[in-house]
Amino acid sequence: MTRTTVIACAVLALSSAALAQEWSKEEQESGVQHQQFRRVVPSGAKRMLESNLGALNTDCTPIEGYEVKVTTPPQHGTAEVLAVQTFSTYAKDNVRSKCNTQRTPGLVLTYQSAKDFHGENAFDVEVLLPSGHMRQVHYVITVR
Repeated sequence: MTRTTVIACAVLALSSAALAQEWSKEEQESGVQHQQFRRVVPSGAKRMLESNLGALNTDCTPIEGYEVKVTTPPQHGTAEVLAVQTFSTYAKDNVRSKCNTQRTPGLVLTYQSAKDFHGENAFDVEVLLPSGHMRQVHYVITVR
């Protein structure tokens, strides 16, 4: 069973190390950034592919105005964006690093393959940012 999860949540800027990439001039002009990531997971096990997907204000409150959805679900499993309480991981020199010591609202991206599935699977995630920009992220999952 697959499920597309839409979360209009105030905290996702995809600021995790994997997803935080600089925007090229072309991407800035078009308003769309395309990314692709590969992951390897065991069959049937639920795995957190991205964690700490939070964007916080300097007072550690969530930034508002993000929409995140799985636009193309995996054919052989489930991908979900889940709202959780989590610890941020801002760099020590970031003004928001003080937020690292407390749980704050955040999002995680999880994937679980269908039982006994082995092989390649893929899905897409779309992130609409408060600025009007969009990230389109394609995940290729090798299931062992």
